[in-house]
Amino acid sequence: MENDREKIFLTSKLLQLQKANAWWSNCAGIWRKRWMVMRNQRNQLRGEIKNFRTTHDVILLECTKLKEANNSLKKELEKIKVLKTIAFIEESFENKKSEIMYNKLQTNLSTEISPKKELSIEYGNDYRNNLKFQKIKTLLLAYCDQYSSIKNENESLRTLCSQILKMVHYQEKQNSQTSFNVANKSLLQHEINLLQHEDKKCHKLFQKDNLRDNSNRSQECAFNKWSQRENSNEWFKRKQSEDDSINTWQLFSQFIKEEEETCNENINQTFNAETLSTDHFEEINQNSDKQNFQMKKQQQVETDIRLWNLTKALEKIIHQNERMQDELKI
Repeated sequence: MENDREKIFLTSKLLQLQKANAWWSNCAGIWRKRWMVMRNQRNQLRGEIKNFRTTHDVILLECTKLKEANNSLKKELEKIKVLKTIAFIEESFENKKSEIMYNKLQTNLSTEISPKKELSIEYGNDYRNNLKFQKIKTLLLAYCDQYSSIKNENESLRTLCSQILKMVHYQEKQNSQTSFNVANKSLLQHEINLLQHEDKKCHKLFQKDNLRDNSNRSQECAFNKWSQRENSNEWFKRKQSEDDSINTWQLFSQFIKEEEETCNENINQTFNAETLSTDHFEEINQNSDKQNFQMKKQQQVETDIRLWNLTKALEKIIHQNERMQDELKI
């Protein structure tokens, strides 16, 4: 009965350990799945950050290229303005030279053709027309210069406005990108903190798993030692029961030999009694009957005690053998 109870207790303990192992394995699987999801999210965020960085670098390169182009255009405009002023100065200088030469020619012609009035009148009209044409030409040139300067100023203002708009748009984009980067950094920090917390939890779970494995190993070692001890005890009990059975059989064989010897002695006594004389036969018979009756009573009591002891020993041996056979079957 005690062995059965111990077996039931051990089976229940083993079932509890199996349930605990299954529960811990399920927990570990769930945490592994969560860790996989978090790791995939982290990898996605890292990829997005890399893409943002690449786009940011591309935008910076484009901005530097635009700045260089703007500076080169400014330099070209300055060169064009310088060349224009030089050309204007040269044209004005040539016009002044032509006027001086014209005046010289006019004085020379007036001295040579003074008596002819018709020619002088025609020459005066041409001179006036030329003066008017020159004035109109100078005014047109001034207006053209003013128009070109105004046009250049308008173009410069337009370029400045476009540059200012680009700078504002770039600043807005940079501010939005910085805000987005700050938000991404906060999200990444939050995700990193969560991952660190999950790492700590997983580390604790692995430690618990290791402790549980060590406890299971120690329990298995203890169970093996206990089973070895039980097997040694059972072997000792079996050997003792076999020794007891051998001793009982020896006692039983001795008892049978003693009974045979007593029977032989009784037969010899009866045979000797027949040979005795008839005179002393009655006295001897009476004495012998009394002695035989007492001896038989003692022998019967002793035989009954021995038989009772033998039956008890045999019952114990049979019971032990049956129990050992049942245990071996289990």
